[in-house]
Amino acid sequence: MADHDARQDAPNYLGTELPYKSLYWSMAAVVITAIVFAIALWPLLAGFVSLADGADAGVVSGPSDDRPSGPLLQAEPERQMEDFQREEEARVTSYGWHDRANGLARIPLERAAELILEEGLGPVVGVSTATAADAQAAPAPQDESATEGASE
Repeated sequence: MADHDARQDAPNYLGTELPYKSLYWSMAAVVITAIVFAIALWPLLAGFVSLADGADAGVVSGPSDDRPSGPLLQAEPERQMEDFQREEEARVTSYGWHDRANGLARIPLERAAELILEEGLGPVVGVSTATAADAQAAPAPQDESATEGASE
């Protein structure tokens, strides 16, 4: 009998129903939203497809010997590039003045690298050159308020 009373006191989940009506409305809303987006984005997709079909028409397969008909910024770009590269090579491999009025000279890059390896970069402006040994040798500054509180 006690077993029968325990079954009656237990909640009965079998008789409860899920809210099927709201579930159906939610599913319908998702389907309708998907259809609306598909209809709205169809022209965009069609535009991408037509763009992809006509994309090969304007592609040039290789360099062309034809020059533009308008004014040219460089009459002979290949020769001018070679001249520029020769000038740059001479500039980085020779001695000369960068700014004679201010006494700034240039030296070859290889010689500059050798000098940096031998002598280092030298002092850098705005950077502290104090070492750890200097910091240990100097006494730490004391806060005046701390010494006043100790004397009272």
